[in-house]
Amino acid sequence: GKPAGAVYGMAPGADFVDISDIYWNHASSTIDGYIFAAVGYDAIDQTGFSLIDGPGYDDTDAIQVNSNSYGSSATDNDGWDYNGQVVTQLQLYWAPYLQFMFSTGNGAPAYGTTAPPSPWGGIGVGASTEYGSTGWESITNTLQIMNNDVTPFSNRGPGARGTSGVDVVAGGAFAAGAEAINYYVPSSWGTLDGNLSWASWGGTSRSAPVATGVMALIYQAYKDAHGMWPDFLTAKALLKSTATDLNYDVFTQGAGSVNADVGTAVAS
Repeated sequence: GKPAGAVYGMAPGADFVDISDIYWNHASSTIDGYIFAAVGYDAIDQTGFSLIDGPGYDDTDAIQVNSNSYGSSATDNDGWDYNGQVVTQLQLYWAPYLQFMFSTGNGAPAYGTTAPPSPWGGIGVGASTEYGSTGWESITNTLQIMNNDVTPFSNRGPGARGTSGVDVVAGGAFAAGAEAINYYVPSSWGTLDGNLSWASWGGTSRSAPVATGVMALIYQAYKDAHGMWPDFLTAKALLKSTATDLNYDVFTQGAGSVNADVGTAVAS
């Protein structure tokens, strides 16, 4: 009679691929993760090119959205950074239907603080507020009623290329999020309970996966309506053009807060 878990993501029907732990040998693991997202297990990219046998094949395991919750605040040349360039090349030539989502970082308040990687065609996600949703920092007076504001720690643009630096914001302060199923449940208990494996937490490391879930819904709505996946720039335009304007400047909020209802309606 219990649900399978206490926390359901933005796109509970989406298939999910876990690309291991990129924090082991971070520099090379991130690049490996990007390439794997573009070619999958079959080693065939989204253009039909096999890394083993050349062109002329069907991609049997294409990934549509890739979420990345990390960044390098010490790197100032966002947009020209190495990892951002790799992602740009993959999107342009290997995986035109794959969108990459990146956290902007938690080092604000200040302008010009967005943390690379910042690929040209990717999406930088800042953090908006959702206080009181799980009892963490519960609302005890009117001064605490904040929902869909941009949280002070969310990094802001502009980017080094003169871009907004932030494309959208999503819930990152603070709400429920899943933890590893064995994180809170010692194996000595004998049972791994998904209802216990969650916590209230925040950061742009939470907001990027939330936006990724919304993006997955937009991809599916587009596919259902048009019979094909949107390319990465169409997907980016759909997410940004349907975001809710929070009345901040574009360096702070980008286009605004992701909106699954409007995004899927327009994609359809």
